[in-house]
Amino acid sequence: MWIHEEITGEPVDDAIYTQVETVEDRLNVKVTYEPTNDVELNLINGASAGDNSYALVIHSNQGLANLVTRNLFVDLNKLEDIDFTQPWWNKSYKDKLTIAGKTYCGFGDLFFEAAINNVHLMYFNKDKCSDYNIPYPYQAVYDGKWTMDYLMTMVQGVHQDLNGDGIYDENDEWGLVQSPIQSAVMYYTGGFSTMSFDEEGYPYLDMYSEAFVNFYDKLYQLDYKTDEIWTNTQEQEDANFQMFVNGNVLLSSHFLTVTPTLRAVEFEVGILPYPKYEESADYINWPTGGNFLLAVPSVNDPDDYTFIGSVTEALASQGHRFVRPALYNVTLQGKLARDPESADMLDLIFDTMSVDFGWIHNGDGGTGWFVNTCLMAKLANITSFYQKIEGRASKYYQGSVDFCRSID
Repeated sequence: MWIHEEITGEPVDDAIYTQVETVEDRLNVKVTYEPTNDVELNLINGASAGDNSYALVIHSNQGLANLVTRNLFVDLNKLEDIDFTQPWWNKSYKDKLTIAGKTYCGFGDLFFEAAINNVHLMYFNKDKCSDYNIPYPYQAVYDGKWTMDYLMTMVQGVHQDLNGDGIYDENDEWGLVQSPIQSAVMYYTGGFSTMSFDEEGYPYLDMYSEAFVNFYDKLYQLDYKTDEIWTNTQEQEDANFQMFVNGNVLLSSHFLTVTPTLRAVEFEVGILPYPKYEESADYINWPTGGNFLLAVPSVNDPDDYTFIGSVTEALASQGHRFVRPALYNVTLQGKLARDPESADMLDLIFDTMSVDFGWIHNGDGGTGWFVNTCLMAKLANITSFYQKIEGRASKYYQGSVDFCRSID
């Protein structure tokens, strides 16, 4: 995934090579990366054996976070050279993952390529905007007006039975195509969260409210009561996106990893963040479960914390310096987003990425994908369903709280 041994001429790979080489030269260290298919097992076995071969571990969001309660990681605040106020670290992640002052996982530009490729975003067909006299939504984003209401207004009228068979399906024109899980992301980008923190900094379940019910009503209307929107309950994100590639869709949700498929399309493409719920809110953008976090295994000697912190900080800063611009240059090629606004959109998307404690610590009993479950089942009323799972979810998350209370 990460380290490249030589210059190859591929811009992003070469930027990652330069990122690592710069740190190695500056700090007189050798950075090695050892991929494994079973991070969790290796960490658990390594801790049992006292094996401190690895100074840093990089793993998926939820995979790493769910290991926190195994007492496998160091509080990153003990590594003094890591400065979470710098632009190469995501402050929102730190705030959302800090429990009573302890931060066991971090997120930033150290692995920028993987991070930006694992974030939800939207693509729009500029040619179709021209066909329907729809202004590009960039200015709405800049003005803070890119909301769910704006999106619903934007897609109005973009709906045609192209083959004339009287059935609206994947062969026809749509304003927006998505799956329930892609739609459910709007719960988080809309500013909602499953957990809050008490005065001591411990999380507690705090999902259900009148505002949440009102939001879900609007989301359900968007998904299943708006003629111009195709919400495919089969979770076929790639098939949905192919409809966009075919040129029959105004807006589509997906990840940045699909950009190579857009370079040969016959229309111009733009990039957008997910919309807000209300204009007064800040933009929030959301990672996939496969995005990455970093942590420092607790088997490391405290005498090495300064060294580990300095190398980690340097790798993050050089990722910000070299990899981010290289990835933008490669992404904004061909038919995809050849305008300066799309670079602004990518900055906004990455800089406003956030996370939710309940989502990232999700598991059997968690509420991280509660909204997705409701949308998949086409539940118009969520109150009774939430009441069924609330007690179990509170008990589930209490395990993380109990762990943090049990340690110094």
